[in-house]
Order: sequence, then C-alpha cells, then structure tokens
Amino acid sequence: MKTLSKVKTHPFIRVCLIMLILLLEIGIAGPSVHAAQRNGSALKVTVQPGERSTSPTDIRFSPKVNKEYSFMVTVNNTSSKEINVAVFPSVGIATSGGITYVKSTKNLLNDKYALPKYTKITPIGDKLRNGALKLQAKQSKRLRVVINVTQDLQGELLGGINFAQTIGKRVNRRLINVVKVYQKVVVVRLRMRDLVKRKGLTYANFKFANAKGAALLSYDVLNNNPLIAYAESGSYQVLNPKGRVIAKGNLEKNKVVLTPVTRTQLNVPLLDGAKLIPGNYKFLVTSNGKHRVYKFTYTKKQLNNFVKKNGKPTHVTIKTGHVRMIIFGVAVLATLILVITGFYVRKKRT
Repeated sequence: MKTLSKVKTHPFIRVCLIMLILLLEIGIAGPSVHAAQRNGSALKVTVQPGERSTSPTDIRFSPKVNKEYSFMVTVNNTSSKEINVAVFPSVGIATSGGITYVKSTKNLLNDKYALPKYTKITPIGDKLRNGALKLQAKQSKRLRVVINVTQDLQGELLGGINFAQTIGKRVNRRLINVVKVYQKVVVVRLRMRDLVKRKGLTYANFKFANAKGAALLSYDVLNNNPLIAYAESGSYQVLNPKGRVIAKGNLEKNKVVLTPVTRTQLNVPLLDGAKLIPGNYKFLVTSNGKHRVYKFTYTKKQLNNFVKKNGKPTHVTIKTGHVRMIIFGVAVLATLILVITGFYVRKKRT
C-alpha cells in the first residue's frame, strides 16, 4: 500500500505512467489509420469482360449511331460498414495536371460530345436514390450501363462512369466543411467517324493571376477538334503595351493532354521586373516554324481589380496611371493658383 501511495503522489512516476498509456494507445490506433491510408477506399469497381469490352477498368469501342450497347459493372464494398456511393456518367476535361472526369462542365465547346447525353445507368434489382447506391458491408451489386449515341459525330467522345464515396468529413478552424471523396472512374472512350478536316488550336481569355505571391498570365487553350491531342510545343513571348517582354519560355512537348472539343486553362509566369500597364498586350506563339500573335487588352479598371483581389506581387510593377493623374492634377491646380494670384496682384496695383 505504501508503494501504491508513492506511485500516486510522485509526480515523475505519474508523468511516466501517462506517457506509457499514451504510447500504448498510439500503438494500438496507429496500424488501423495507416492501413486505411495504404489500402485506400473499400470501394472496388470492375467491368465485366464482353464482346465490346475486354478490360476490367475501362470501356473503349467504336459505336454505330442509334444502336444500344450494354455493359455490366460490378461494385463491391469490401469494408465491414455500410457505404453510399454516388453513381453518374461524366465528361473528360483536361487540366494542367491531367484529365479529370466531371458530371457537368462549361469547358465543353460542343455539348454533342457530352457522354452523359448518351448514357443510362441502372442497378440490377435495385435503384439509385438521389443518384446514390447503398451497399451493405461486404456486399456487391451489379449495374447495367447502356450507351446509345444518337448523333452522327466525327472524332471521339471521352468520359466516364463515376463511383464516388465520401470517406471523411471534418470542420477546420475556419468552420469550413472539408469533405474527402474517393472516386473510381471507369473511363469511356468512343471512336466515331474519321475526322474529315482538322482545325488548329486557339488561345483566348487572357488574364493576369496571382499564385502564392507570383504573378502569372492565365489563358485558355481551345482544342477545336473532337480528338485527344497534346497541347502545342514551341516557344512563347508576352509583350506589354510598350513592346517590352514580360514573359517568355518554352512550351514543353507531349506534356499537356487536351480532351476533345474542350477549353483548358494554362498559365505562364511573368518575368522579374515585368511592368503591367493599361493597354494592348500581345501573346506570341512559335510552333513548328509557324508564328501566331494573339492580342488582348487590359484596362485601368482591370488592373485595379487585380491589385484589390491579389495585392501587388513583389517581382512585378503595376502602373494604372493614377500617380500620373495625381501629378497632373497637382500641376494644374498649382498653375491655376499662380494665375489667380498674379491676376489679383495686378488688379490690386491698378
């Protein structure tokens, strides 16, 4: 009993016991957390092999117009808990980091190439509730995916069948909901009629942006062809209204993939010491020996809005003309004062 009383009252021993308990708890809880990170989601999705699809992970074939093609997809919940899985057809959209598959988008240049228009998903012996499928622990279900392209199209369509599971939700210090979603996509690539005539890429929607204190020129690359292609390689320059180079560099070959008939936002960094002023800018691209010039305008208001939204980046100079206007105004005011004073003095002498 004396020993116990010493354990209870001795501060050093009490701290050691607490640390030991904490270490034991961490040791017990640690493997399950790491296992979840290593194993990822409990959601498993496979495509049943058939005449039109030989891969368990995607669907690729050349469909005929107004003909239905059916595919069976199995969704398996390998966990010991019930899960809800959102199921929907999607459109493949290119980004600077790869291809993402989204339910809807404004980046598609021609909505005839939206896969969801031609896709129907039906669970076997069940139904989707608010677009979601409920799976009990260790349960698997089958879904029928029917694709029927009703338009006579050239080129190809790119999209997917998405299975999205929310596996984590928390509120951060700023009281913003942070939702972690695991998504499995069965990629769907449909090859239609051969493209008769190809069009060149175009550039549009130029605007200055700020990323982590660095000023950039953001722009859209428009893939006007219904084909998967790479963004252009070559060199570029950006000239400000005074003709000074504010950005230059190389566009890497076979780096950025462009999805069919979509716009993709890219950006280039501005040079240190670049001066941004109101007026007409030029974006020059040289690719395969061809030179092209794209012009865009930035007004005082747009530059002011850029500064209000992002602050002034440290490595560039932004001049909106306000300082000149103030100096001009002060000069005019001083001149008026001198004229009035001179007139008053002359009048007083007479």
